[in-house]
Amino acid sequence: MDLNSASTVVLQVLTQATSQDTAVLKPAEEQLKQWETQPGFYSVLLNIFTNHTLDINVRWLAVLYFKNGIDRYWRRVAP
Repeated sequence: MDLNSASTVVLQVLTQATSQDTAVLKPAEEQLKQWETQPGFYSVLLNIFTNHTLDINVRWLAVLYFKNGIDRYWRRVAP
């Protein structure tokens, strides 16, 4: 999967994860959780949250997943 198509898919799931409807929110959160350990996921998040044309809520969610991923997976004591 190339970076552009990955960005599109991740952006769509992040948009769903900002929904107030739990039927949309929960599957989106699960999908994002599965992607946390995939190579390239954090590069895609970086591209999304630096794109100022996107919705601010989607960008903030991308920042949160990026920050939490660093805390969980990029530390010396990470699994």
